Amino acid sequence: MTGETALELFLGTLVCEVKASVEAMGFAQATNAVLSLVGKWFAKGSP
Repeated sequence: MTGETALELFLGTLVCEVKASVEAMGFAQATNAVLSLVGKWFAKGSP
């Protein structure tokens, strides 16, 4: 249950980050920023 909750929270945060980034930077730069964020999250979350 906690894993699903954490994932939902992460996805919700990610959606907000994507929207803000696209508005601020445009699509290409926002995509790179999001991929970087996802990479950091997986690196931190992986066992």
